Parts: sequence; C-alpha cells; structure tokens
Amino acid sequence: MTEDIVTIRRESVEQLRLHLEDIRELHGKGLIPKVDVLRAGMALDEARQDAAEAGYEILSRRPTASFRLGYRMAQGGMERSSASGRSSGRVAR
Repeated sequence: MTEDIVTIRRESVEQLRLHLEDIRELHGKGLIPKVDVLRAGMALDEARQDAAEAGYEILSRRPTASFRLGYRMAQGGMERSSASGRSSGRVAR
C-alpha cells in the first residue's frame, strides 16, 4: 500500500462526512427517512476504519528507529550490526 491510498481514503472520509451532514439536514426537513441517515453514518464509520487501517499498514512497514540506526534484536538484547551484517558486539543496556 502506498501513502497515496491513505490520502485517498482520508479524502473519502471527508466527502462522506459532508454527505452525512447533508443527509441529516434533509432528514431534519422531513425529506428523507431516518434509515438513510443511518446508512450514511455506517458508510462514514467504515471509511474511517479503512483509512485507519491503511495508515497503520504504512506505519507498520516503516523501519523502526533502532533498525535505521543499525541495531537488530538478538537473543538477550540488542546488538549493533556492522556493514557486513555481522554483529560488532553487544550494546550495554
């Protein structure tokens, strides 16, 4: 997933939020039934969930700070990785 998908999903949330406002206004005027308000609310909730999941997916794919600094998890603690990928010794805790 790319960050573009997150942007698109956030834009979708905003459009559905505006749509829900319009639907509520029409319902308040007695022009549409309550079920339409509920459907619009459910669509907005689903879009928010999709956007949150897309954002989480992007974040979970980014390297952590320790990874970027060249550390890797080893049994019993963290070790600093050398350029060759071999451990260069234990880092004090």
